[in-house]
Amino acid sequence: MLHTTALTAALAAAALSFSASAQRLETQGRFIVEAGTSKRFRAACANWYGLEEDGFAPGGLQFRSPAEIAGLISQYGFNCVRLPVSAQLVLNHTETWAPAVSAYPPLQGKTGLDALDAAVKALADAKLRIFLDLHTLSADWCCSPHDGQGLWYSANVSAAQWRDSLVALATRYRANPFVVGLDLKNELRDTIVSGKSLTVTWDSGNPATDWKPAAEEAAAAVLAAHPDLLIVVEGINYAGDLKGAIASPVVLPVANRLVYEAHNYGYWTNRREIPDYAAFRRHLDDSWGFLVVNETAPVWLGEFGNCNSPTDKCLRDTANSWQAQWWAYVRRYVQERSLDWGIWSMDGTQSHAPGRTFNKTEGYGVLDQTWSAPSNPVFLADLQAMMTD
Repeated sequence: MLHTTALTAALAAAALSFSASAQRLETQGRFIVEAGTSKRFRAACANWYGLEEDGFAPGGLQFRSPAEIAGLISQYGFNCVRLPVSAQLVLNHTETWAPAVSAYPPLQGKTGLDALDAAVKALADAKLRIFLDLHTLSADWCCSPHDGQGLWYSANVSAAQWRDSLVALATRYRANPFVVGLDLKNELRDTIVSGKSLTVTWDSGNPATDWKPAAEEAAAAVLAAHPDLLIVVEGINYAGDLKGAIASPVVLPVANRLVYEAHNYGYWTNRREIPDYAAFRRHLDDSWGFLVVNETAPVWLGEFGNCNSPTDKCLRDTANSWQAQWWAYVRRYVQERSLDWGIWSMDGTQSHAPGRTFNKTEGYGVLDQTWSAPSNPVFLADLQAMMTD
């Protein structure tokens, strides 16, 4: 169970220092823009995971400092980072797991919040925009249909504690202009809570499963604490479905703050279901791309990912590998629809959580297992080609 008494400390924490400034962001139609202008900010993000797991530290600190990792992210051309965290990290004074920060002694014996602060400061100093992501409730690897964390509350974390953790994050980084957005909850999905099977819905009127009003209520609390934040609302069914927003869009109390988020992975479909690119485009347009086509609001492809080796299986052999074919399709879709995006993931190795092997090579990582170079130059080149229209 989370300790809500820890919230006082989180809310009272002083804003971190940072060495540069950034223009505030807002939305304009289907684009994210610099506030007060029509200059687009097209998000080309890397997900940097680890803080949401039970090592309570960003990945890679057994090899590099936060500043060194942030420097690589910037060097490779990314302009932002999606930084997953857990409600448990925000609300509990839980220490970092020593092996996870072995190359960065300042975090030995410190809390997960200290580790989050260090990551945020390093990214801000590298002039990278930061989207905080409430990825898990209890610290864990995401996302199983059996982990009990598919909704915005669980047997261990109440809806009120979830909202408190979001407000704490918004308050903690209110003075840092590089923290530009907050993803309210990752991959809403069917789940089991206290032995009861629940099917996630959008505007169904069932308070136990209806994501849209829960998101609106949490967003209002976040914006009361930090009115300048972009509010990121994911679709349901693992962020693959925003069809509910056609008839019932999210409404926020502050204008020009809403960003919808979708996810897509190759293993979600196959060649039989998606025989060609036209079918792939229709599938995504029907699921969430219609919001972009109709210029309703920005849609951020906040997660998509590909295996980094071997080249033929994952990246180029489109005739024999569905994964490679999907990779060609999704990159084409991102460019044709001019989407904001975030690759999963930057991490070169797995972090510490049940079902994961600490230090094992991350097969979807942009970085290699020493966190010092690209895992596959072809993979990185494909991403860099997506960074321009």
